[in-house]
Amino acid sequence: MGSMGGHILQGIIFLSLGLWHLFCFFVSYVKSPREYTARAWYPIGLLPVRFKHLELHILLFFLPLAIFYDLGISAHFQPLSSGSMPTTSIMGFEHVTILFMFWLFVLTVLVTDTTSFLPLPPEGSFLFASLAFGLQWLSITHSAGRSSDFERQCGNLLAYSAAACAVSSGLLVIRPKAFLVNLVLCLSLVLQGTWQFQMGLSLYSESYIPQGCRYVPGSMGGPVFSFGIVAKAKGHCRSASTDFASTDFKVESELVQLQQNKLSFDRR
Repeated sequence: MGSMGGHILQGIIFLSLGLWHLFCFFVSYVKSPREYTARAWYPIGLLPVRFKHLELHILLFFLPLAIFYDLGISAHFQPLSSGSMPTTSIMGFEHVTILFMFWLFVLTVLVTDTTSFLPLPPEGSFLFASLAFGLQWLSITHSAGRSSDFERQCGNLLAYSAAACAVSSGLLVIRPKAFLVNLVLCLSLVLQGTWQFQMGLSLYSESYIPQGCRYVPGSMGGPVFSFGIVAKAKGHCRSASTDFASTDFKVESELVQLQQNKLSFDRR
């Protein structure tokens, strides 16, 4: 399902994006509740006009960086053996496809706002985002079915946040002024970013594996630098690892819920 660097880089991107959108849309709502409308991106008002699209330019730079990392460093694509492609290579291509879809989304938004070649309404950007998150959900659930018990549990929990992003983005196409829907989208981005970061540490760093599990190099049929999780003794890996993942995801969700309650209190 990727690598530690790939998960951490994606986690930083989603977490930063979620926090930035959470701050901007809340400020926008407080300034003018009646004229409030959800946006797919937010300009930075404190900078000169030429830096208006700085958020989009940053994403256009870092998303290809994550793609090249997966293709050149983390995936370790192997040649076809016995007429079939290794599972790690297929999962790597799926990972890259998701990132490329998000890159196309950012590029579409930038071209729509800066030129007249693609005159899409503001709500159309959320439709493209909904399709991107939907593709992410499908890829995560498909990859989780071919992973170990612990990876499958982590992937399923990550799929929940991707599904929430897809549904909330789709609803914003119909109801762009819905405050709670936009709030759910921003909090889902924050949750996905923190969980991606946690997955990178728990799946690919021996210092953060759950108690009762150990890493075995190449146990998933991948290259030497891929690690699979197996039972350490007496077959306790499944219960220990899945309980760890569920508990950790619950903590992440509760932290996001606390942030939502604070925003609701400030709003009142």
